[in-house]
Amino acid sequence: MPNRAVQEQLEAIEAGWQELRAAIERLGPQGLQQRTPSGWSVREMIAHIAFWEETVEPVIDGMYRGREVVDWYGGDDLGLGPDDPWPVSAVHNAREAAWARAHTDDEVLARWERAHRRMVEVVATITDDEAEREEYLVKVGAATVLHYAEHASELDEPASAEQWAT
Repeated sequence: MPNRAVQEQLEAIEAGWQELRAAIERLGPQGLQQRTPSGWSVREMIAHIAFWEETVEPVIDGMYRGREVVDWYGGDDLGLGPDDPWPVSAVHNAREAAWARAHTDDEVLARWERAHRRMVEVVATITDDEAEREEYLVKVGAATVLHYAEHASELDEPASAEQWAT
């Protein structure tokens, strides 16, 4: 069983994830095609969220634990070689939006489900010693709880008809 800090993080992740999913479901059957106030479609936003959840595994297992991590990316082509520098977030965000446009709503939602499950499994492996190192739970929180809240509030923002037009 995860330690208290990790368990609390997992509970916060689940609550935030459920809140975001509920906000998306409130949009109705055509909701994933709608534009958010920031200009993304909801489907593009979901692919973006899935990607950042997917990054939890290579950060925790790869960067922090020094393990080799393969097959963590759920999109079509990350476009990075092993020695390539990590691009700025805007590069990733644009790639994931393009990925979403080329896939169905069901495919995007399935990717997010897989990314979420896998991320939760990785977070559950954080040891007591690792949980004491701030970077572990900070990375997880940024990719999940804080990220969910940002996008859930965006979906709940009043938007003009023009912004939500498909």
